[in-house]
Amino acid sequence: MKFIYIQDGKNIYKILYDDVLYFEGYGEYVKVITVSKNYMVRDSLSEFEHRFSTEYFIRIHKSYIVNIQKITGFNSIQVILKNTQLPIGRMYRDKVMSILTPSGGVK
Repeated sequence: MKFIYIQDGKNIYKILYDDVLYFEGYGEYVKVITVSKNYMVRDSLSEFEHRFSTEYFIRIHKSYIVNIQKITGFNSIQVILKNTQLPIGRMYRDKVMSILTPSGGVK
């Protein structure tokens, strides 16, 4: 089971990849959204992007990295994670579509 350790305030938490829904960038911070709790980590979204395998996570927008396994639907402008809709950035659209669709894209 893959996991990461994150620091939220003075506490360090072990977070399983399977529990992560997405990461949201907030300047010098990253909000880690999991199935049970949200965490605020002082780090950049770019650092998170470099730390994780694209096998599990994909950057879909300058402000979002999502767990591929948690995507329940998508189109050319957004991905859907249960009740949450997140935008796909123009710069990331081709890469996202090539990963999420076997034929290479949904128009």
